[in-house]
Amino acid sequence: MAIPRDEILRRLRAQVEAGRPIIGTGGISAGRDAIEMMMAGATAVGIGSAVRERGSGVFAQVAQEMRDWMEQ
Repeated sequence: MAIPRDEILRRLRAQVEAGRPIIGTGGISAGRDAIEMMMAGATAVGIGSAVRERGSGVFAQVAQEMRDWMEQ
């Protein structure tokens, strides 16, 4: 059984020196994905496959979805 990515990030964050960046990648295609990664311990996220699938506009879309979530 695979360990969920948020659990992996939590475990990694617990082991990594405070202040060290952790970049969460894999499966980021929406603002919610990015927020979940950051809530699990990532200090930044990388968007890869979503760019290939949806074009470079995905960056603005994810950023807007994150802003919308923060305003709730």
